[in-house]
Amino acid sequence: MKLRLIFRFLAEYAMSLIWFINLDGKIIYANKTALDYLGVTVEQLGSQPWGWMPYIHPDDLEDAKETFKDLMNLKGHYEALARIRRHDGEYRWFKTTGGPVLGLNGECLGFVGSTIDIHDLKVTEDKLVKYAERLEESNKELEHFASIASHDLQEPLRKLLLFSDHLRRVEQDRLSLEGMEDLERIQRAVTRMQRLVNDLLDLSRVTRRRQPLQKVELNQIAREVITELSYAYPDIYDRVTLQGEMAIDAIASQMHQLLSQLLDNALKFHAPDQPSHVQINIAAENGNQCRITVMDDGIGILPEHFDKIFNAFVRLHSGTEYSGTGIGLALARKIVERHRGTLTVESILGQGSTFTGFLPIHQSSLEENDWGL
Repeated sequence: MKLRLIFRFLAEYAMSLIWFINLDGKIIYANKTALDYLGVTVEQLGSQPWGWMPYIHPDDLEDAKETFKDLMNLKGHYEALARIRRHDGEYRWFKTTGGPVLGLNGECLGFVGSTIDIHDLKVTEDKLVKYAERLEESNKELEHFASIASHDLQEPLRKLLLFSDHLRRVEQDRLSLEGMEDLERIQRAVTRMQRLVNDLLDLSRVTRRRQPLQKVELNQIAREVITELSYAYPDIYDRVTLQGEMAIDAIASQMHQLLSQLLDNALKFHAPDQPSHVQINIAAENGNQCRITVMDDGIGILPEHFDKIFNAFVRLHSGTEYSGTGIGLALARKIVERHRGTLTVESILGQGSTFTGFLPIHQSSLEENDWGL
């Protein structure tokens, strides 16, 4: 008897709505939480079969009826979602779970259920669904932009370079020195625009395209990047030191972009007539972490700019001082975050900078990051 009272007390003051209906669909028992929520007595609620149906939102009523038809026929466990009217007229989302109550001989005596308020969770879920739909539309627009950028924007730029180069070759004897300088300015501006378009495409592709993971030898990638950059920096082999080896699960092309951006950044920003020296270190750290550091002794960065430099189009120096589009470090961080890692910078003005990236060594996929948020 004491145990029955304890369970009765627990049911009465539970946060969920607890009830029992007989085989005729009449409410025989409803706990205090349920009665307070509906603003009725158990006698009012159970005065007629299915007397609780009017409290269900009209839009959810048909589903509720079908659920209870199945319940009566199958006499098994069930779950249902529906909005239920509160005593003040407000409808809130509830999740109901329950099942049959069996007698000593296995006969069904009725059905017991627990109804839990999930309104806030459901509203948040609906908002997330709508947000995902808007994000999908945004991604489609981004795909469309990328298509335009890679074709329609590139074509006139190629023609500008082609015709300006033709003009310089054919008309150079008739052009004044000032005319030749203007022509060179046009070509530099077009070339920079091409780089900007290509960098924007690279930035959008990082999270837009699904690519398989593979074992990537970072040391090998770094050597390939050094070879490629040797065309821009002929003395690169005297200026760059590479230490360490590590294979990680990653997208190979993006690791190539990452190291290329970090190394180009380290080589580029040095004082006049004082080429910077760069050290690349690759090592395991803290179990499943790979640490990549790119350290230089260049011009350095002020602490208040540490976060800004990872934003697209942010340039701390003019284009005449140092070339670039202001997208490289934004792309580098996006790649690292795409691989569930972090990229940070430490620097002292006039003494150099150290970029440190942490990446997982082992991971099965990048599906959780497909939205790129």
